[in-house]
Amino acid sequence: QQSDWSAAIQHFGNVLTNYATLGDTPDLLFMKSQAEYNVGDYYGTISDTGKILKSYPQHLEAYQLRGEAYFRLNEMDMAQKHFREGLKLDPEHGGCKEGHRLLKK
Repeated sequence: QQSDWSAAIQHFGNVLTNYATLGDTPDLLFMKSQAEYNVGDYYGTISDTGKILKSYPQHLEAYQLRGEAYFRLNEMDMAQKHFREGLKLDPEHGGCKEGHRLLKK
């Protein structure tokens, strides 16, 4: 399964580099970020979700995934910041609520 995620990262990167712009494809970049997260490339996840949030500051799933990546890197303050940003946009967002709850333990 690890190789499937790695192949997905390559394919997403190829499409993003050769055929698309971020303005057209925030969801494609988000899928690449998810694949990076699943192979343990948390820095890649943080980088790509940062690109999404720069252009789409209301992308709730990017806040959640970025918070989870920071959590995995044991950067709890940054994780909490991103979960809270997501909750400011939607106080009932399940993923951000769960991440924030885990940090409070």
